[in-house]
Amino acid sequence: MFRRFALGLGLSFGLTFSVIGLPLIRSAVAESKSPQTLCQASPEQRIEGIKPTLDSWLPAASRLLVNPEIGLSYLIQQIGNQAIIQSNISPWPTIHDQARLARVPVIMYHDVLPKKQVSFDVTIEAFTAHLQAIKENGLTPISLDQLVQHLRTGSALPEKPIVLTFDDGYLGHYEVVYSLLKKYNYPGAFSIYTDKIDGKIAGRSTLTWEQLREMAADPLVTIVSHSLSHPKDLTELSDFQLQQELIQSKKILEDQLRVPMRYFTYPEGKYDERVSAWVKVAGYEAAFTMENNVNRFSNESKSLLAIDRFGQGGIKRAVAEASGGLQLPPWGPGFDFRAPVSQHEIILGGIPLTLVSGGQPITVLADKRYFLEEILTKTEAVAAVDGGFFSLKHTTSNMIGPILSQNSGYFSPSNPFSPGNKSENPKIKDRPLILINPEGVKFVPFDPDRHNSLDGIGQELPGVTDAFVGAAFLVKHFQPQSRETFGNLYGFDAARHRAFWGIHRSGRPVIGVSAERIDSVTLGQLLAQAGFRDAVMVDSGASTSLAYRGKSLVKKYKPRKVPHMVALIEPKVAFHTDCKVAKY
Repeated sequence: MFRRFALGLGLSFGLTFSVIGLPLIRSAVAESKSPQTLCQASPEQRIEGIKPTLDSWLPAASRLLVNPEIGLSYLIQQIGNQAIIQSNISPWPTIHDQARLARVPVIMYHDVLPKKQVSFDVTIEAFTAHLQAIKENGLTPISLDQLVQHLRTGSALPEKPIVLTFDDGYLGHYEVVYSLLKKYNYPGAFSIYTDKIDGKIAGRSTLTWEQLREMAADPLVTIVSHSLSHPKDLTELSDFQLQQELIQSKKILEDQLRVPMRYFTYPEGKYDERVSAWVKVAGYEAAFTMENNVNRFSNESKSLLAIDRFGQGGIKRAVAEASGGLQLPPWGPGFDFRAPVSQHEIILGGIPLTLVSGGQPITVLADKRYFLEEILTKTEAVAAVDGGFFSLKHTTSNMIGPILSQNSGYFSPSNPFSPGNKSENPKIKDRPLILINPEGVKFVPFDPDRHNSLDGIGQELPGVTDAFVGAAFLVKHFQPQSRETFGNLYGFDAARHRAFWGIHRSGRPVIGVSAERIDSVTLGQLLAQAGFRDAVMVDSGASTSLAYRGKSLVKKYKPRKVPHMVALIEPKVAFHTDCKVAKY
C-alpha cells in the first residue's frame, strides 16, 4: 500500500522535482566526486568535475522508483529543506528581518526642467549630475518590483541599490527624465494622479495619456497610482472619498495604460491606519510615503504600506550609504562551503560591520607576524580575518592554546599541530575551541585535559584540519551571549574594535570586523540579528584586521601585525584536506 502511495506521490511531485529536486540531486552528485581526485586535478579539471550531466543524476532520481520508501523520504527531505528556504516570506505587509540589514534609498523627485520654479524642482543639470554620481559610485538602480520583493522576502539585491521615483506626472518626466533613464538604462517609477492627466486640474506642465502609454510599455518604467485629485491630506477624507481616490484612480490607470497598478503613493506622504486599510481594499501590494526634512532608508520603514523615501536633497547620503546588506539565503541545513566569496557592508544599531562570506574556511599560521594582507597575498585565500591570540612575550608566533593549521606552509608542514602551553591552558578553559574540516565546523568549550593533543581534538571532529582557541562566544546556537558568559575576559565590556568569525544560518562561513568600537555583548546581539548561527570573537583591539583580495578593509587605523588568520578560499580549490593553499 505504501509503495503504491509513494509511487503516486512521487510522480505527482514531477514538476516540483524538475524545478527543485533536480538541482539538489545535481549538487549531491557533484559532492559524490572523489575529493582526492579533485584535489590532485588542475583548477580547470576541478571546475569540470563538479558539473553535473544528465546521466549522472539519473541513478539518484531512480531511488524514488526502485526503492520508494527510501527515495521518497530523501526527496521530501530535500524538497522540504529547499521549500523552507524558498518560502521564507514575512506576513504581508511586514518587512522581512533579512531586508532590515540593507540600506536601500528610494529617491523622490518632482519636476525636472531647465530652471527651478519652486523649491522641490530640480534642474536638468543637477538631475544629470545625480545620475552620473550613481554611475561613478557603483550604485545600481532597481525597480519597484525588485524593491518590494526584497522588503517582503529578504531576497538578494545588488551591492549598492537605489530606487528612482518621480511624482505628479510633469511633462519633464517624459521629455527629460524618460530620455535620460533610457540613456543610462536605469529603471524609474512615476506616480500619477489622474485628474491632472485628464485636464481636470489646471497647473504646471502635464504628461499626456499617449506619452504615458509609451512610457508604461517600457520595461524600465513602473507607473504608480497617486490618487485621483492629489488631496493634501487623505486622512481628512470620508470613506467614500477615499474609495474614489484609491480605487477609481487604479481603475482609470489600468484601463488607459493596460498595465496592473500594484503600488500607491500617498499625496504629500500623509496617511493613517484607515487610509492604509483602504490601500489594502483597493488591492495595492505596497504604498510609498515621505516626510519633509527626514530621509529614511526603505528598510527602516514601518511596513510595506508605508515605504519611506528620501527627498532629492538626500542624494549625497544615498550614494554614500546605499547597501544591499548581508544577502545570503535565509536558512540552510548543515554547512555550505561552495558559495562564492563576497563582501558585504551592513549597519546595525548604528554600528557599521564589514563582512565577507562564502567559500571554504581554513586557517593559516605564519612563521612570524605580518600585516594580515601580507599573509593573504601569499596564499590562494581570497579573504581573511585575524585569528587566535598570541603571546606578547615572544617575538615569534607563539600562540595561546593548541593550534592546528594544515595550510600553514611556513610553520611546520610536517607537523601542523602545536599543543598549547600547559601553564597557560587552564587560564583559557571553556573559551571556544574552533574545529574545522572540509565538511563543517564545530565550536566547543576548550578543555585543557582533553583538547591539548591531536588525538583529543580529532575525537571531537573526525578529519579535523584546523583548530585554535578564540576569545569568547558571541552567538551560540542562534542566541547572543549574556554578560555572564564572558566571565573574567579582560575588556569584554569595553568599546573596542572587534574581529569575529562564524557560521551564518545559511550554513555559510562569515568573517568580519566592526568599523566602530563596540562591546562584546552588543556585538553578539547585532550578529544574532544579522542571522549568525554561531559566532566567535577572535583577537581584537589593535589586532582587529580584515583583508579581501589583497587589500585591507580596515580604514580608520592600521592594525598591528599578526601571525594567524582565519581565511576563506573559493570553492574551486576547497575539496580535500590534502589541498594546501599556502605558497611559502
